[in-house]
Amino acid sequence: MRGYVFSLPTQSPRSVAQSSNVVLRWTLFKQFTDSNIDVYTIVGNHDIKYDSLETLPVTPLGILVKSDAVKLLDSLTVDDVFIKGCHFTEEPLANKQNDLFSILLLHRFYESGFNEIPITRDDVRTLNYDVYILGHDHRPYSTVKVEKENKDI
Repeated sequence: MRGYVFSLPTQSPRSVAQSSNVVLRWTLFKQFTDSNIDVYTIVGNHDIKYDSLETLPVTPLGILVKSDAVKLLDSLTVDDVFIKGCHFTEEPLANKQNDLFSILLLHRFYESGFNEIPITRDDVRTLNYDVYILGHDHRPYSTVKVEKENKDI
């Protein structure tokens, strides 16, 4: 998931704690859990208070993480694919896994960021991932290809 698991970080933790049991028992999360399939997400700005990752434990997403319904994505390798997560407010790290196909999951705007720092075409070249999957912007976009050393990204 690309962030925005919840639309607001201010829902009652008690109601979310109660509903997280329902989520785990009766929804898709339960199907994943029963099948031993992990669900990963990155944190979006609507998932935390005051744009601070430190508030995550007291938010609805934090409760789902604590209950093991979802896991926060740091990095993960599946077969020959390296996946790196970058939560809202974090700076993306350059890819060092050059021998694997690499994906950066990132909660940022592309090219325009209003009052926030976007990821730019130059960042895409520098960070060196094969694919970038972005959250944060609510508008659909066409796929953007960025040339890098005779390679489309």
